[in-house]
Amino acid sequence: MSTPKTEQPLWSTVLFHHSTKMEIKQELQTQVLLHDMSDQELFTKVSSLSSPSSSPSSSSWFGRNNNDEKMVVKVAFMFMTGGALPLATLWDKFFEGHEGFYSIYVHTNPSFQESYPETSVFYSRRIPSQPVYWGTSSMVDAEKRLLANALLDESNQRFVLLSDSCIPLFDFTTIYDYLTGTNLSFIGSFDDPRKSGRGRYNPKMYPQINVTHWRKGSQWFSTTRELALHILADTFYYKIFDQHCKPPCYMDEHYIPTLVHMFHGEMSANRTLTWVDWSRVGPHPGRFIWPDITDDFLNRIRFTEECAYYGRDGENTTTSKCFLFARKFTEDTLEPLLRIYPLVLGSDFTLMLTSLFVSARPLPSLTTISSLTPNQNPPHTAKAPNFNQFKENPKLPDAAIKVPTAPWMKGPLFLQPDELINTSHHRKSTRKQNAEEKTFKALNRRESGVRGSKAMKKIVRSVEKLEDSEETRVDYGGEFESLGGVVEEDEKRRRRMPWEREEEKFILRRRKKERVLTTADLILDEGLLKRLRLEGSKMREWVNVRKAGVTETVVKDIRLIWEGNELAMVRFDVPLCRNMERAQEILELKTGGLVVLSKKEFLVVYRGPPTSDSSVCVKEGGDEISSSLYVREGERLLNGLGPRYMDWWMRRPFPVDADLLPEVVDGYRTPSRRCPPNTRAKLSDEELTYLRNVAQALPFHFVLGRNHGLQGLASAILKLWERCVIAKIAIKWGALNTNNEEMADELKHLTGGVLILRNKYLIILFRGKDFLSDEVADLVDDRERLLRRYQHFEETKRESDIEISEVVTDGEELEETSKTGTLLEFQELQRKFGEMEVRNLETEAEKAKLDKELKSQEHKLFILKSKIEKTATELLRLNSLRKPSERDDDIEILTDEERECLRKIGLKMNSSLVLGRRGVFDGVMEGLHQHWKHREVAKVITMQKLFSRVVYTAKSLEAESNGVLISIEKLKEGHAILMYRGRNYKRPSSKLMAQNLLTKRKALQRSVLMQRLGSLKFFAYQRERTIEDLKLSLVKLQGSASELC
Repeated sequence: MSTPKTEQPLWSTVLFHHSTKMEIKQELQTQVLLHDMSDQELFTKVSSLSSPSSSPSSSSWFGRNNNDEKMVVKVAFMFMTGGALPLATLWDKFFEGHEGFYSIYVHTNPSFQESYPETSVFYSRRIPSQPVYWGTSSMVDAEKRLLANALLDESNQRFVLLSDSCIPLFDFTTIYDYLTGTNLSFIGSFDDPRKSGRGRYNPKMYPQINVTHWRKGSQWFSTTRELALHILADTFYYKIFDQHCKPPCYMDEHYIPTLVHMFHGEMSANRTLTWVDWSRVGPHPGRFIWPDITDDFLNRIRFTEECAYYGRDGENTTTSKCFLFARKFTEDTLEPLLRIYPLVLGSDFTLMLTSLFVSARPLPSLTTISSLTPNQNPPHTAKAPNFNQFKENPKLPDAAIKVPTAPWMKGPLFLQPDELINTSHHRKSTRKQNAEEKTFKALNRRESGVRGSKAMKKIVRSVEKLEDSEETRVDYGGEFESLGGVVEEDEKRRRRMPWEREEEKFILRRRKKERVLTTADLILDEGLLKRLRLEGSKMREWVNVRKAGVTETVVKDIRLIWEGNELAMVRFDVPLCRNMERAQEILELKTGGLVVLSKKEFLVVYRGPPTSDSSVCVKEGGDEISSSLYVREGERLLNGLGPRYMDWWMRRPFPVDADLLPEVVDGYRTPSRRCPPNTRAKLSDEELTYLRNVAQALPFHFVLGRNHGLQGLASAILKLWERCVIAKIAIKWGALNTNNEEMADELKHLTGGVLILRNKYLIILFRGKDFLSDEVADLVDDRERLLRRYQHFEETKRESDIEISEVVTDGEELEETSKTGTLLEFQELQRKFGEMEVRNLETEAEKAKLDKELKSQEHKLFILKSKIEKTATELLRLNSLRKPSERDDDIEILTDEERECLRKIGLKMNSSLVLGRRGVFDGVMEGLHQHWKHREVAKVITMQKLFSRVVYTAKSLEAESNGVLISIEKLKEGHAILMYRGRNYKRPSSKLMAQNLLTKRKALQRSVLMQRLGSLKFFAYQRERTIEDLKLSLVKLQGSASELC
């Protein structure tokens, strides 16, 4: 009885029943990710599809199903971004040629409307999203939303969360094998005892979450399908975190690490695969821009440390690949990343290996188990392969046959039947054939567990053999030069430990930095150089080089030492001690000697043989070719601006020495500026921050050591601004009486630029949005002069036409000529309304001015009165809550001697109770009774200046406390109120104490309202006086106007 054939999922149908790459891509793009389900409906649907307990293990996906067909594992790459993906082109290159082995899901802001081109892997991969805000639970909601959409596809067995600033550190093959080669997830989770770790724990989470369970980790994780289902199924602990984890507690850093630690710790490797730079102080990791991207930088990230890796078979190995992705790469890094991607990540290398295997190795048998019937067992003996099932047209005998290809190959591979090798007759070399077949399957991702160090070692050896053989020598353009010296075998075989594997380890060793030969190494003999270095190491006296650098005084001291000794030791202070290579160049250039020994901040310089005084002129012109693009562009930018500062202590290029530029430039004037239309010349905060970040990576353009006479520097800055929008000026170390504030002010006045940053080390100037170069400014001036000439010509022509018309008409106006704005119109108005005197006009203008001022003052008075009314209402409400007690008539009687004795005791007391602006409230009474608990007399100090207010406060204290007022004394601190508790004092209960008084907060509100009411009344009084004065002035003005009439 045959087993019924089960229905294949969509991804399996695409992978096993299509023949071309374009068909696969079309099928993948037809999967619609958009749906109208809410988050709760989506989570419920995913839970109904597969639960954590019933989800298939990862091993079943590598095995066979009921139809004996291999199931391929896919990795879901989940991108969480706020808008577009700036590095999408890099990811397109990364995924190219690996269709069917990955899925992509993008969570972005719903307001983002741009789309990706159809050729991109991100086309139609957006999921229904919600707005995400940093530091809130919406970030965890977005992670769960991505996981849920990815879990709908049962072929997704690994899930990787990435951001829009992430880049891959290896090729797709390496990352795929790394993720699918283990059953563990990669989620960072560690116990941080600091304030940023356990300090974020909220005690309200107890007892569900204890502080010992509290963990912190990276938001960016890689998880298996089983653990992803567990995370998605949790709702209980999510509600606790959502309720109690508020900033400075960030839910995305604590929720998943704590949940995995508490319940699923054995399913995680307890580390993250995403590298970030936390070396910089701040709440966010460091960002990387265009100058940071080099092959050395990426290799340091990829192989920076060693870590443990657990395979699916439980084997624990140590690997140097601890990070697969890296974060915080800006958009301007795309170009250098695309340039070095094939060299560092090995795309071209894998393509070349594919061509080598297809051409140089025999293909294994293409008979697969899936071609057998369900009841048919695979035969033990080799049979002739059946190629008909792989032909594009089985009816044609000579039709091309499609053979399996590696995932990184860009298209299907078709071969003629005679080009395929029949492996059925090679019975003697079965073992060798099986080994080759394993390697072939490993490269084609059809079998796991054999792509280890042994397979890679064989690949490297085969490539080396091809390079060494003369017959098959091919020029690959240096692609395999980096493989030389990578494989190092131990000549002495040591005894193997029981826990070690038999095969030799494949170690990628880091190359040591080659030592650059100095001028002394090239000129001096080896014996002489050895002797000089030995003598230099014993020297204990040196010449100090201060902040000013290698000055003439230092050079004279060195030459004075050379008169009695052939060696001189020099010790460098900041800033040259930070760049000893540059210090060595400057020292050799200025002294003419040779540096023979360098140790920390010390250099030993040799005076040289007596016959060679000027023989030290080595390698001055070769740096132009070997220098980096950064240095060459900087040199091109500074050419023609002035002489260079050769004592520069930082990296090249050398900046221009501004002190050598002229102090006064004949005919210099501040350049004209004009802002473009619809543009503000003032910089916003975002623009200022962006310009500061851009200026950080730029080289210094000038070095300045004087405060005034900067016209030459200003002229050079204007030339620089025609090529670069920012001018970066360093202040010389060790220069006397430098004042960066005076420098910046004079440069701003001379250039008209915008000061971005200024401190004691540097000055950064932006040319401004309204900057015009000399050529553009000249064109604008010419245009304005031409416009003024046309206006003058039009005005002259109009006046001449008017004169001609008056001569023709003998002074009579023409009916068809308009009189608007002419003298004739003014004369008609004079005849119609009479002569208007100048005094009358001035009076009317003054009257209108007074009327306007009066209305303004009345409006302000109205606003003040409304505020007074509102404040009085609020103060009345607070006073209604305060019900002061009345003074008791039955007061304890004290004799004069007792009062005097208690007064002296109170004045000698050091402890006191201070009354502030709140006056007498419930807290004051509690403090007074607390004083009376330990002593009979309490001293209350008030800062009130009016004695009447002090007496009122003393009586209020006496009435509220039922004590006896001893006296009121004037002290240096203020007025002291001495209160006696009485002979029959009994402390009242806290519940009954001062219930009729205001609380501390309401007492402060009452004090503020009283102060505000007094101020408003004072200002209202001033407005009223001003209004009265204006009315009086208006009456006087009207009287004077009537007299004139």
